[in-house]
Amino acid sequence: MKSNEKADYTKFFKPCLIVALALIFVCGIIVGVFGFNKGFDFVGGTQLIVDFELTNVDTENDEQFLNAQKTVKKIISDNGARINSFQEQGSYGTKSFVIQIKKTSDENIKNIRIAINNEFSTSEEFAGLEDKSEIIGRNGDLTRKTTAVDGFVSSTVLLTVIATLLFALTIATIYAMFRVKTRGAMTIAFGGVLDVILTLCFVGITRLEINRYIFVAMALILCLSVYASANLMLNIKDNAKNPHNANMTNKEIANLSVGKNLSQTMYTYIGALVLAVVWCVFGTQNILYSLLSCLAGIAVVLATHIFVLPAFWVAISSKKETFTKQGVAKVEAQPIRVENKDNDAEVVEIDDKEIEIIDDEAEGEQTENQNNK
Repeated sequence: MKSNEKADYTKFFKPCLIVALALIFVCGIIVGVFGFNKGFDFVGGTQLIVDFELTNVDTENDEQFLNAQKTVKKIISDNGARINSFQEQGSYGTKSFVIQIKKTSDENIKNIRIAINNEFSTSEEFAGLEDKSEIIGRNGDLTRKTTAVDGFVSSTVLLTVIATLLFALTIATIYAMFRVKTRGAMTIAFGGVLDVILTLCFVGITRLEINRYIFVAMALILCLSVYASANLMLNIKDNAKNPHNANMTNKEIANLSVGKNLSQTMYTYIGALVLAVVWCVFGTQNILYSLLSCLAGIAVVLATHIFVLPAFWVAISSKKETFTKQGVAKVEAQPIRVENKDNDAEVVEIDDKEIEIIDDEAEGEQTENQNNK
């Protein structure tokens, strides 16, 4: 893939940084007022179990059972509730639906249970009730096994995951200091934090539902960001060491490196996008939300590593960065001090240039003597 290595990518640094800060500000207001749109894993809800023992639904008939599934889903949706998962349980005439519903009002759950009984129940007990709501909890209730479920992802788990990611980023930054120097390591750390924050901003602003898979998405985005930053910094290091680029400024080195790095890593971004899209098509609803977060994160990493991080590296580099090859050092000539064992004798300092002149004169006298012989 060809890229324009002479393009000035760093000129977009300020506009992109302003946009990033604006997104963080807007997300901060939305999350501060409404919080994140937490899913079943965080807030819990209701586990609704629908039995078909006292119904005229033939559970062995695939068509009838499928129609019953569609009807139950419609009842839940019409009552303003959201389904977290929908599963079939049992076999040989004892099949049932096990449904997890995101936390909603008790009135909504009651109306859903009454509607399900009214739709499928054939029990005499239900038919004899004037007030159909009295069926809740009785033996004839098709949903009598329904229970409330608490969320299992606590704030402690969230803090633990965040601390783990920060620890991993710190280790990567310390290691990077030995490979790409302090400014390169600072750029890698800044990129990792910025990419994760901007991805969470997308989730908060779009009100995308988060569940336990959001932690996996955060880890993947951080790994992708560190990988992309390391490639960029190593390209900058190689280009700075190249003798052909000796007269280039840091800005020119950064732009050159972005162009080369983009052509090398673009296939990685494309592959990640294709894989995420495939998972979105064939994955469950919970996985779908996390993969949408990953898609946003991939786009964020691509944008920051073209328009933000190279310019950030230039901004924190006050002078031209130099990378010397390991084991190669420049040694300046020092005057040789010759001391006489006699303490009263004068100390004579001979410069390297004087040694060279004496050597030349000695060689000339030796040549002349040989000619005379």
